[in-house]
Amino acid sequence: MRAYAARHNWPVVGITHDISSPEVYNQLILAHCGGLRENDAIVCCSVATAQAVQRQITAVRAMLRPRHATVKLPIIPYGIDISSIVKIPQPIARSELCLSSNDFVFLYIGRICGITKADLASLVLSFGTIFAGRSNVRLVLAGSTTSEGGEDGYVLHLRRLIAEKALDKQVKIFANPDDTTKSKLYSSANVFVSPANSLQESFGIALLEAMAYGLAIIASDWDGYRDIVLHGKTGYLFNTRIFDNTIAHIQSAFETWPILLEGVQRAVLLDFGECERFMIQCEGDRKTTEALGCAGQRRVAQIFDWKVILGQYRELWRNLVEMSARTKVETSAIGLFPNLPKFFEGHASYSCRPED
Repeated sequence: MRAYAARHNWPVVGITHDISSPEVYNQLILAHCGGLRENDAIVCCSVATAQAVQRQITAVRAMLRPRHATVKLPIIPYGIDISSIVKIPQPIARSELCLSSNDFVFLYIGRICGITKADLASLVLSFGTIFAGRSNVRLVLAGSTTSEGGEDGYVLHLRRLIAEKALDKQVKIFANPDDTTKSKLYSSANVFVSPANSLQESFGIALLEAMAYGLAIIASDWDGYRDIVLHGKTGYLFNTRIFDNTIAHIQSAFETWPILLEGVQRAVLLDFGECERFMIQCEGDRKTTEALGCAGQRRVAQIFDWKVILGQYRELWRNLVEMSARTKVETSAIGLFPNLPKFFEGHASYSCRPED
């Protein structure tokens, strides 16, 4: 559109979210053909996301060999509105959720899906390994499901697993909680746990929310999580591994994105042994756990409040506008718009111009 209609080379700015789809690569090809320039930007929400986008851009540029400089990839995180966080007194919140005041509660909130979010089945198994029979230690899993207003196959699988391991009295699932229930859950918990292993997880808003409620974090060392959690200071990150050869094989064997995403997810290994050690540590040293939560609460207010982040966007826009004033519009990108009357003029008896 800039090439087609603009008089000035105003900046084009995009924001990343889920970059796991192969369509992202296709769009980057089109964007570079369309004259994406050095005064344009793709804002990335995490360091790992920026690295993934940069690798794709490098591959695109090697194929297209554009003559102009590459687009910028500034890293500006997602944020939350700190002023909207109102913690409910823990005794009240726990009473309404049928949790005891003496419980130590590990909480997960996010999509309840083993492919597009986190390995919750392994989390349940790890919890059972270290805390089975400890009636005052609880694990709560909450979040949206793929079945609107109901429970899908993965939730039912988790419930069967919980029953098989005799964890019914220690592990609870809240499917599709509303905002009020989510606030009660955050207010009731001691530690937030998230074993993310999906390419769709690019940042981790739920971690910010948990930190704003003063919770210590135990999370997989995955993508944007490592930008949020300061290991040993606001929580703990346990190791993850991804196997390149397996992914290459999957890419060559399947075409559809859902199957590819599931295959890649299976090629990611989480160190649940390390996760278990951190869970034991948090439950055993509650004073340190509380201190981690307080430190996280300060960090999210200082760095991840929207009031802070919006200032970064304003500064980015000012810089890009200044750069764009020194460049010209890339008119060759008009070719991205198919001129159908011109292409198909042979279909008619003769062609003419509008003024004829």
